[in-house]
Amino acid sequence: MVTALAWAVLTIGGSLCGAVVFDRVSSATDPAPASESQRARHALEAATGERDTILAIVTGASMDTADRLRRIPGVHRVRSSADGQLPAPDGGGTALAVGIRAGLTDKQLNATVDAVRREFATLPPGRAIVGGYPILDRELGLTAKADLARAEVVALPIVLILLGLAVRSAAGSALGLALVTTTVTGGLAILLALSAVTVVSSFAVNVVTMFGIGLAVDYGLLVITRYRRERTTGGTVHEAVAATMATSGRIVALSGVTVAAALAGLLLFAEPVVRSIAVGGIGAVAVAVASTLTLLPVLLRRFGHRIPATAEVPAAGGFGRVARLVQRRPALVAAASLGLLAVLTLPLGSLVLQGVDVRALPGNATVRHDAEQLDQRLPHLARSPITVLAAIAPTDARLPDLLARLRHVDHVTAAIPRPAAAISDSAGRLTVIDVAVDGPGGGRDAIATVDQIRRIRPGFDLQVTGLTARYNDFIGGLTHRAPYAALTIGLATFVALLLATGGLLVAAKAVIMNLASLAASLGALVWTFQQGHFAGLLAFTPTGGLSLVIIVLTAVFAFGLSTDYEVFLLSAVIAARQRGADTDTAVAAGLQRTGRIITVAALLIIVVFTGFATGDTLVVKQLGLGLAVAIALDVTVVRLALTPALMTLLGRHNWTGPRWAQRISRRLWPAERA
Repeated sequence: MVTALAWAVLTIGGSLCGAVVFDRVSSATDPAPASESQRARHALEAATGERDTILAIVTGASMDTADRLRRIPGVHRVRSSADGQLPAPDGGGTALAVGIRAGLTDKQLNATVDAVRREFATLPPGRAIVGGYPILDRELGLTAKADLARAEVVALPIVLILLGLAVRSAAGSALGLALVTTTVTGGLAILLALSAVTVVSSFAVNVVTMFGIGLAVDYGLLVITRYRRERTTGGTVHEAVAATMATSGRIVALSGVTVAAALAGLLLFAEPVVRSIAVGGIGAVAVAVASTLTLLPVLLRRFGHRIPATAEVPAAGGFGRVARLVQRRPALVAAASLGLLAVLTLPLGSLVLQGVDVRALPGNATVRHDAEQLDQRLPHLARSPITVLAAIAPTDARLPDLLARLRHVDHVTAAIPRPAAAISDSAGRLTVIDVAVDGPGGGRDAIATVDQIRRIRPGFDLQVTGLTARYNDFIGGLTHRAPYAALTIGLATFVALLLATGGLLVAAKAVIMNLASLAASLGALVWTFQQGHFAGLLAFTPTGGLSLVIIVLTAVFAFGLSTDYEVFLLSAVIAARQRGADTDTAVAAGLQRTGRIITVAALLIIVVFTGFATGDTLVVKQLGLGLAVAIALDVTVVRLALTPALMTLLGRHNWTGPRWAQRISRRLWPAERA
């Protein structure tokens, strides 16, 4: 029981990590450090001493409030319209700009933002309107944390019940839940450790939670189902566990290696947010595999006598009959399946990439309401997501011409130089200009405005930063490297499946099918969230685009889970072929043996992901629904129709491949295959 105790300690430690990890993460989608916006951002921080700014409109004793804000650790300075440092807000009151000191860690930044919010909260209701990007970033993180907690509270009991029904045992259900718990808490512990050395995205927490639950359910159900069949041989519990791990354990290991290799493709991106997501995902895979291969056997040996045996899967059953039905008209079924996926993919052609803004919060959120009020009453400040750094003195005669050119850019409503006194520039050759736009900072128009500003050639160095410029560079960096990452992910998956099966075409077919179902699920995302279908039912505000982070997350993790199911199915097909079956018979036998496991596992995961889709944060809602649709398409259209159809059409050519790959495949699997 030493192994179980070790995992118990790790799980408790991981739970404690999960309680604090949200204080160490950020929802910011910062671009690569070498991008123009990041370099200009660091230059701006050096010149102003500020990292970000919180805006507020206060009615009443504003000077006392400003004095108390200045005493908060992490606050660099407080400017006020009362002393002429800011324009007066429309509708009365005093405008305050609270500058957050540069150089803070994410934990220190969050603590400072929380302290500022508490200070404003001491004022009577309605006396303070508070906003700015630090407030939005913090609120997105806190709301996502609440979404995760609520989804887990609702979904996990349902998963526990369904898992118990699937394995016909409360003990088996409890073991599956233990696997889910260790995987998620272990993944969160990895993220907490990672936050000590680099920026960790709050999206990574969502990924570790959702992906960890998905893999743990898959692996647990596979192993426990196999164990129940092994008990029918009449051997002891220990013998059944040994036989189970010799077969299903290999499948879990192969699946983990394949999925982790695919996730490693994300490390090609230079953006810290994507890299943290990749490390979190790989960590979740590693913990899921490790706990399945070490903890689950120990628990089965201890409690396995409480899990009833089950009859061997019949050679002919519902899933086998579906395969035989498909095999009668394989070309027709393949064409119909691909046609359906193509129709679902069509909306993807109108995809608009944008950043995350205040519309990601629910309509009744106070932060969103305050942001809208600031946008109306302090338009030149609240709508200034673009900052231009000009390498000229504030008194340079060329500055008026630059300001005029900036004000003529589409969607620009104002271009206002900051006071020279607010800039620490020893050379005296830096002018900072805040550019206001007539739309959300993360919107398509604002992002296009950055490109227009960068095309201005005034005869001196010009750099663009600010929230919108960072979105622009983030999208540009990801789209530039996306083809290389996609190629790496596809190639890694192909090589892993080639080594597992020995067949070139069967491995290539798996990758192509996964891509097809993935494209269809992304099309459904665009149709739902970008185009606004079911906005009332799902309680969200259409923004006219999707965040690239959501596209990347949905793509990679849907691809990973699809690969997981492909490994399950192909392992059973290979087992049937080893027993002498031809391809058609082996495919039908493989689908019959694994169909129930894959379907039940997918149903459980869809329940979990649907729980996330009910969250308040638009990002969590999109990720939950996107992955639920992807899994539903995969286990229906792809596994039940497209796979048997294509493998039937390819026939013996499925298994044609280099001899070295076939030798490795034979060594990977024991003589008796699952």
